[in-house]
Amino acid sequence: MKKIVYTLLLVISCCMACRQEDAQVTPVGKPIPGAPAPATVKALLDSSNLTIYKAICQRVNLDSILAAQQVAAYTLLVPSDSAFNAAGYTKAGIAGMNINDLDSLVLYHAIANPVNSSNLQQSLGNIAQYSMLTASDFADYSPWSPYRYFLYLGIHQGKLMVNGHAHPLRALDGLDGTIYILDEVLKKPAFDMIDYLGSHAEFSQFLEAYHISDSTNDDYIGYNIQDFLPLLTSSSQCAPFTLIVPTNHAFAQAGLKTPDDFRALAGRSPMDYPNYRDIGGKTYYAAVFNPLDSMLFSTHEDLSYFNRPSYPLVYFSNDFSDNGSLANALLMPGDLYRPPPVYMRLRFQQTGGKLLVNQLSPVFAPVPLTTTDIVCRNGVIHVIDDNLLAH
Repeated sequence: MKKIVYTLLLVISCCMACRQEDAQVTPVGKPIPGAPAPATVKALLDSSNLTIYKAICQRVNLDSILAAQQVAAYTLLVPSDSAFNAAGYTKAGIAGMNINDLDSLVLYHAIANPVNSSNLQQSLGNIAQYSMLTASDFADYSPWSPYRYFLYLGIHQGKLMVNGHAHPLRALDGLDGTIYILDEVLKKPAFDMIDYLGSHAEFSQFLEAYHISDSTNDDYIGYNIQDFLPLLTSSSQCAPFTLIVPTNHAFAQAGLKTPDDFRALAGRSPMDYPNYRDIGGKTYYAAVFNPLDSMLFSTHEDLSYFNRPSYPLVYFSNDFSDNGSLANALLMPGDLYRPPPVYMRLRFQQTGGKLLVNQLSPVFAPVPLTTTDIVCRNGVIHVIDDNLLAH
């Protein structure tokens, strides 16, 4: 009897459930619209008012370049129309311009990698990205091993930083990348560090110090263990790095006014041949350097004959302000029985609107950076004009 009752109840329940019109509830309010699907970078660009950039892209056929290089996600740094006009570009004039110049312009402003604005805002200092532009007509580069231009992107005080220069942060994040709208047309670096320093008389002592260091080591041990001067020229063997350059006045403040002063400093204690040495309880292949070498080390992050950067060690003023982890950061790992590890020996601080730098050890009075963010093909130069980082 119980089974019959249970069966009847089940049948009645099913019948009631099948009458959907009795169970429907009248909706209240308006339906919530769904979020629009993210657009592609191409769609964002097509719908924008960036008319001059779009005209340039049409002439160089950027879409075919991206397809040929199999670029699936990318980042575009796009000057506004007013920025192009200020740089002498007009929509009417694009048609008559040299196609190679336009091609270089577009590729320098493009990155074959997505750099999302939210990720960028979470980064400390800048991130280094390859521009899509390459060159093979200088230094030891070739079409088979070309030079690749870098772009350094970051966020500082709510501004977009590109190669150390601030722009309003206007980002269009798409499904396959991001467009950053710039208020000026970027200029690719057109000279090496050696070119810039050689064209400014206030750096003559710095170049002389590098020359004396190289020649002293060459005379003493028969070859140039430091190789300071070659570091200043672009080379496929050396990634871009940061150079802090004292002026002639800064050297004079430290009592170094003539080439003889540099030679006397180098001769205070002889350097030694490279050999296996105990450093921190571990064995590395290293050399003992003379006082001039040690002083010059502070100008370029301890890079020397044994340590050429294989990835960019380029730091702009916003890196120094925003990335406190740079101090004592490991720049290059060491290998046992090979060169020792290299650390960032400099600390930066902002005081009274000035950016100051000093050494971690030994510690001297902080020195202000008087000029910053001079972009070269092989890195960035900052200038000090008041004493030295090492004595």
